Amino acid sequence: MRIARCRKKRMDFLSSGIFSDLAFLLLIFFLVVGTFMPSFGYGNSYAGTGSAAAEPMELHISDQGFLYNGHSISTFMMMHKVGECMLKDPETPVFLYAASDMPYQSVISAVDMLKKTGVRNFSLFCEPMP
Repeated sequence: MRIARCRKKRMDFLSSGIFSDLAFLLLIFFLVVGTFMPSFGYGNSYAGTGSAAAEPMELHISDQGFLYNGHSISTFMMMHKVGECMLKDPETPVFLYAASDMPYQSVISAVDMLKKTGVRNFSLFCEPMP
């Protein structure tokens, strides 16, 4: 007795639906990419608010602590100054300059403190070692 083999049907590449899947994925990709509007610099985000952009607040962090306007201040004073600034204008950008030899945990703690004081817009910069 001879067993008959099942012949596999050859799948036609054009009728398999691969192109429809590919077209669908490309459509979703271009819809998602086309909806994001990048903002370059801190000034662009204020263009639609109708008010002039606030002067950014600059903080420097090093091993000795925080520097604000060239003066060394404590962590409590830094949080107080930032809190006052956020009460005046919550959209004030804060620029945090960290020394390049700072431990990452110190920088993360400083960013966490800024978030606790209500800062919504901040930028982190790395200063070269003196």
